[in-house]
Amino acid sequence: MASIIKRNFEKELADLYRRLEAAYSAGGIAALEAMKTGEPGLLLSDKQFELSRVSERLGWHPRDEVGALRKQKLELEVNEIAGWMKSKEQSKEIER
Repeated sequence: MASIIKRNFEKELADLYRRLEAAYSAGGIAALEAMKTGEPGLLLSDKQFELSRVSERLGWHPRDEVGALRKQKLELEVNEIAGWMKSKEQSKEIER
């Protein structure tokens, strides 16, 4: 029973990530505004993890041009999402 629950949770999480990734890819920062609380953080965490994996692979295969381009893209996305989240936090503090 526990394995079925775990599998269902993993599937739901993967579906959620695909939805968030598709929305962000299509709409950029505007899509982040439309996401529910916590979803941009989930997207950021996943991109940071993916960036660490790509960076690790580039350590083993430094001439991988596709990997290097993927790393650059992920770095830009991580910085953009993190910057947006930081500006949202600052604007909430100003409102208080």
